[in-house]
Order: sequence, then C-alpha cells, then structure tokens
Amino acid sequence: MQRKIAIALLITFLLALLPWPYGVFQLIRLWVTGGLAFLAVSSFTKKQIPWFYIFSALLFQPFLKVDLGRELWMMVDIAMAIIFIVLLCKGNFKGNTVEK
Repeated sequence: MQRKIAIALLITFLLALLPWPYGVFQLIRLWVTGGLAFLAVSSFTKKQIPWFYIFSALLFQPFLKVDLGRELWMMVDIAMAIIFIVLLCKGNFKGNTVEK
C-alpha cells in the first residue's frame, strides 16, 4: 500500500505543474496531506522517524495556507517528485505490507 500511495503522490506532484483552476489545487493539497500523513504513520510503525513526511504534510496542508506563489510551489512540486523518484528507486516502499 505504501508503494502505491508513493506512486500516486509522485504522479500528483507532476500533475500539479499543470495550470489547473484554484479549486483543483485545494483538492491536490488535501490528497497530498492525507497521503503524506499515511506514509508518516507507516514509517513510524516501522521504527523509522518520519520527519520528512510530517514536515511535507504540514507544508501542503490546505487549512492554514502557506503562500509561496505559483513559481515557488512549482519548484516544491518538482523537488517532491524528484525525492519520491529517488525513494521509489531505492526501494523505500516495500510492496503492500508494512514491514516489522
């Protein structure tokens, strides 16, 4: 499940680079926050410290908007996509089970 969510987040970060209406970006932020929160909880159960996921979820959360401007948000989305590509290539997300 972690791998599937990580792939979906990667695709979402790339789709966020397109010129969507503002409401779509709000939905994207909500989904990304939920996905990152899930990965944070999953990595915590694997005895890892999930600081990256927690910080990222706080950055993307849609309730208290972090106003970075469109260009900076695009750079954040690109950086997040690259980070998730690296994490997926390194095998940080193992199949559909949470390892103990």
